[in-house]
Amino acid sequence: MITLHQSFQQMEATAEAGTWTGDDALFEMSEGEAANSVAVLNALDAEVPDAAPSTREITELQTTTIGDELTQVDPDLDQRWRGALFALSPSNPDAGRHFCTSAREILDTMLVQAAPDHDVFAANPNAATTQQGSPTRRSRVEFCLRRSGSLDDSLVAFVDANLDNVITLFDEFNHGTHGRAGRFDLVQLRAIKRRAEDAIRFVALITS
Repeated sequence: MITLHQSFQQMEATAEAGTWTGDDALFEMSEGEAANSVAVLNALDAEVPDAAPSTREITELQTTTIGDELTQVDPDLDQRWRGALFALSPSNPDAGRHFCTSAREILDTMLVQAAPDHDVFAANPNAATTQQGSPTRRSRVEFCLRRSGSLDDSLVAFVDANLDNVITLFDEFNHGTHGRAGRFDLVQLRAIKRRAEDAIRFVALITS
């Protein structure tokens, strides 16, 4: 959380200094991502009420505002996302594991498909790599932003920190759902869903 906040502060400082070279839409979405990270933590820290959600509330929870962002990448990703939403229910003790695992795989796949290994290395033979020899997530982000003409060091750092934040949240959420059924209430599930939805839109804009 501190890293994400500091990354956004650096972006703001870059913009104020007049040296920002990224896209304005990405800056605005970055601000939203930083705010979402705080909102979801507040929701997860809230006391869980005993009231059961209504059928209407569960239906709304399982309805997405994601349009064709995933279909344009791979129709299978869109189906995976809708399957994750279908499982997202306060009464489902496996909801967190299913939803978070699917959302994480979707984000990873979007980035890898937009920045394949050979393209990243062709653009930058010295790109940072993982222990397995593949480009790091940050290298893929840098490739995508350079290709779109929105490369800015502070933006690259923020995107990488934001994805770290989302994945850490998924891991924490996953761990928490190993308890009793209904461990998370409707407000908390809405928060994690929105965090994932907006992260998908953010990555879609970066990789477009």
